[in-house]
Amino acid sequence: MDDFSKQKIIFQEMVQEPSFILDEKGEYMCLDTARIITGKDLDILLAVANSKLFFYSVKTFYGGGGLGETGVRMKHTFFENFPMPILSSEDRKKIRLYVKKPTLQNIKIIDNLLYNAYGLTIEESDYINV
Repeated sequence: MDDFSKQKIIFQEMVQEPSFILDEKGEYMCLDTARIITGKDLDILLAVANSKLFFYSVKTFYGGGGLGETGVRMKHTFFENFPMPILSSEDRKKIRLYVKKPTLQNIKIIDNLLYNAYGLTIEESDYINV
């Protein structure tokens, strides 16, 4: 029960796009079709979870298929083995800065930082961005 009053990421299981949010003050609860994640470096995890690469990977490889034409099930067991990137301290600083201000430009910057951290080629990142 204490996890609900901690800083946490809240996410819905059935989505059409990434919808992970950070509850920094532990003020929010979630319904039965949502889940929470607690722990360290939640801002970095939030950036990864909301990235195009993560959504594409869950939808294509980890999720076991979609829900209808556009839905995706974001069940925690589908992505618990998704590898976290190894980020430089500079990239971690940038992500922490940009995740607090999720403008379209900042989201693109985060996606590009993650593509680089995962070692994607330009062609692979372009394919995911389509």
